[in-house]
Parts: sequence; C-alpha cells; structure tokens
Amino acid sequence: MNFANNTFDKVIASHVITVVPDPLRTLSEIKRVCKKDGEIFILNYTGCNNKVISGFEKFISPFRDKIGLGKHVDLDEMLKCANLSILSERRVNFLEMCRLIKCKNNS
Repeated sequence: MNFANNTFDKVIASHVITVVPDPLRTLSEIKRVCKKDGEIFILNYTGCNNKVISGFEKFISPFRDKIGLGKHVDLDEMLKCANLSILSERRVNFLEMCRLIKCKNNS
C-alpha cells in the first residue's frame, strides 16, 4: 500500500484475506499502516461451524479460488502468525458464515 507507516488509528479489511495471493503479507501491510495499539477489523467469510458443511467447503476451496470467491484459510492460525491479538469477535451475515474480528496492533 502507498501509505506511510503508522498512518491510521483503525484499519478495516472487509472480505479481503481469502482472496489475496498472500494473506499473511496482506496482514503485515495492514499492521504496517496501522498505528501501534491501533485497531484492526477483519470481516471475512470463514465457513460454517457444521463439520459436514465445513468439510465440503474445504473440498471445493480450490474451485472457489479459481473463480475468485476465495480460498479456505485458517484465519485463527494466520492471525497468530501475524502476531495479532483478538480483542473480540462474532459471527455475522447469512448463516453466521462470516466473522467480524477486532484485533489490536501489537507492533
């Protein structure tokens, strides 16, 4: 992104993480432009809690990715790798298949 380091108090990434080629790099950029102790909000499709539906979603993930609908990612693991601490989260949207996650920039 063409923004200076530590530019924003809050950063919102809505339906981005599963459709970019390198989600971890994207999270790194989000952290870079967010001020220390700033808030990062991530809204993204994360699938269903039902194990049968979740298994089907993982199975069709390569097809979804090819048509631009995003790939299956372990968002919790990705946030951990990005050193982002979750302040709050809730399931939202149709069948609660998306999560709205509020993180604190620990950088």
